[in-house]
Amino acid sequence: MLVFAAFGASSGVLLYTGVKPSSFATISEFKIWHHTSLAAAIIPMLLLPFDFIIERRVRKKIPGNSLLNLIFGSLFLLHVTIKLVLIAQAVALLRKQPLNVFVVDLWTQYIPHIS
Repeated sequence: MLVFAAFGASSGVLLYTGVKPSSFATISEFKIWHHTSLAAAIIPMLLLPFDFIIERRVRKKIPGNSLLNLIFGSLFLLHVTIKLVLIAQAVALLRKQPLNVFVVDLWTQYIPHIS
């Protein structure tokens, strides 16, 4: 679970900081991306203490984990939903591409010709 929290938080931070506002078609798309990537960075860190508490209670066979399991499960489903929203928005961003995307680079001119 510690690995999930570390990678989940780091990917959320990269998504949060790595995108320019000019790459979005509208301001609302940028704000959705901004807020969902921030939530994707925070939720794994929120899941970590719940996992430690649940794991400790399961090892000691303490009953009454249903509320903790409900909170953990709902936060995990929220995290998965946020990641799916980010994927859908990334696919939707393909509609606004810069004009130089379709320029073909002449890579053969960089290879030395031996003849």
